[in-house]
Formats: sequence, structure tokens, C-alpha cells
Amino acid sequence: MKIFIASVCAAVLLATGAPAVAQAALPTISADLVARACPVIGMPGLRLGATRAEQPPELLRSLRKLPDSYRPFTEAELEETAWSGKVAAITFRAASPDGDVNDALLEGFDETMMRAGWEPMVLGDTIMPLSVLGGRTLEREVDGPQGKQRLLLEFDASGALALRCGDPGLLELSRREQDGTLEPGSPRPVPPPYDPALRLPEPAACQSTALQRLTVEKGQLDEASPELVPFLAATMQEGDRAQYGKRLNTWLEWKLLGSGKLDDNRLVALREAAAKASVDSEMRQMMQFLAIGGELAAARENGDAAKSCEALRKLMVFEQEKSRLQVAYWTRVNAVLEAEAKRLGIGLD
Repeated sequence: MKIFIASVCAAVLLATGAPAVAQAALPTISADLVARACPVIGMPGLRLGATRAEQPPELLRSLRKLPDSYRPFTEAELEETAWSGKVAAITFRAASPDGDVNDALLEGFDETMMRAGWEPMVLGDTIMPLSVLGGRTLEREVDGPQGKQRLLLEFDASGALALRCGDPGLLELSRREQDGTLEPGSPRPVPPPYDPALRLPEPAACQSTALQRLTVEKGQLDEASPELVPFLAATMQEGDRAQYGKRLNTWLEWKLLGSGKLDDNRLVALREAAAKASVDSEMRQMMQFLAIGGELAAARENGDAAKSCEALRKLMVFEQEKSRLQVAYWTRVNAVLEAEAKRLGIGLD
């Protein structure tokens, strides 16, 4: 579900650009706000190291539209480790004042947080930074359920305001997983359930006033809404299959390289040989994605609920087709890797 929700947000953002903020009083990021926002010391119910599915549903719903006590931040998202899917951090976002205001925010943030006990931290290459343009990074040891725990805090104002708080150990794990290094004993991924009877909704589905109301709202979609769950089910299912193929690919490559029976060059050759049958349509897909995102953004801006719903339905069709292409690609590549493992006598249990 979260992959499609992220696609909706990306489509609207790319079509409209980053949100701007009218000239107003300088927003502040207080120590009290950070204490409420950070897991372990705040955010009751949020469990670092657990999967998204293991988080309280009411917590997930609350992140879509934050209460006023979190201002200037208006929404938040969980960051999961790249392969194992463990919640490693939470990132809060808000529209950016821009210019000199941003510089003042960054300077003020450092001073405020250090007075509250946070210490500056140099972020090495073992953690993917919140922003490639740089921001502020601090750390602090806090009392957690299992004893002392270190927290990482990042603040960036180079674009939209972003505040990330999480477990540096889990963020390092995510970076390793992203590079293809899994934890010892990581099990083979299990295929997600598949219901061949699921179908994309027909255009008539957007006659529902409840769906129209949900899709025209700006910001993130309410992924737990009982009206949206069946509406999105077919697209979500295909996305889950594509994600499984990617996870299986990471696991297979990890097993092959870990065996010592082949090297990176051979792995790249296998991957390229398997991919030659695919058609490079990334540019066409991006243009189509932007066009649909523009429709959705315009409909939301104009308050046109019916057109918002139809644009979302088009985006679902697009995402499902993209996921099907990805499923076919990963199936082809993974079959080549499994055959190579068999040829070399590498066990994949």
C-alpha cells in the first residue's frame, strides 16, 4: 500500500513543484516538538525495529494529517529498512519558507537542540542522509524500554522542511541492505498472497461521493479508509508482487556472492543478459506519470472531486501496468540467477 501512496504524492509534487509558504512569522522547531516527534521519547505506540504492519493502525492514520501540536509539520511518514522492512525512523514534512528564513531555521535548530542535550554528529557514508544538500545532524542517548538507546536527529530546510528522527543502527542496516548485504541467516522472501479475481475498478466506481471526497483531499491518501482499500486492492496486489520480485533478487544475489563461487562481474553479466529482452520505456512511463499527476493536482486544486477520483483511477491503471512489467522483469532475472545457483551447486534453502 505505502508504495502506491508514495507514487500519488510524487505524481502531484512533480506536477506542481514544491509547495510554497506565504510570508508569515518565522516557524520554530522547539525542543518540546522534537521530544514529541522522536520515537522512544515521544510518538507513543511507534515501535522502531518492528514492521509497518506491526504498528498501531490509529498511529498510521494520524501521520497522514498531523495535529496542530506538530506545526509547522503537517504530515509524516515512516522510513523502513531497504530489505527487511523494519521501521528505522520517522520523517516529518512541511512546506518551506525558503531563502534567508531557511538559514535562520537551521542555525536556530542547532542552538535549540544542543541546549536540550543533543550533540552534533558527523554523518558518515554508512547512513543515507536525509538530504544530499546537507542539513543538521545530531545525536542523543535516551532511556528506552530495553535500556539506553541512541537516537539520530536530522533537520533539513534546503527544500521542503524535513525532520527525521530514528535509530542510527537501523538506518545503517538499511544502507547495507540497499547495497545488497543482508544480515546472516536472512530467510528467502515468501511470495505475497495473490487473488486472480481482483480487478481494477471501472470508471463508474468514481460516482461514489465517499471516494470523491477522499481523493480530492490534498496530502496523503488515507490508506486505511474502508472505501479506498477495495478501490486500490488490485493495484496494491500487483505492487506487492513487484516488490517481492525485487526482494527475492536481492536475496539471490546475496546468496550467490556469499558462496564465493562467482564474482561481481559474472553477476552483472547474468543480470544484463536477462534484461536484454526488456523494452526500455522509462521515458515514456515518466511522461505518462507526469501527465496523470498533473490531472490529479489540477483537480484537487480546483476542488473537482469527480475528476480527482478519475485521475486517481488512471494512476492506478498506470501503476498496475508498471508493476506487471516489473514482475516480468524480476521473474526473468531471478530465473537466470536460480539456474546459475543450480549450475554451481549453491544451495538456496
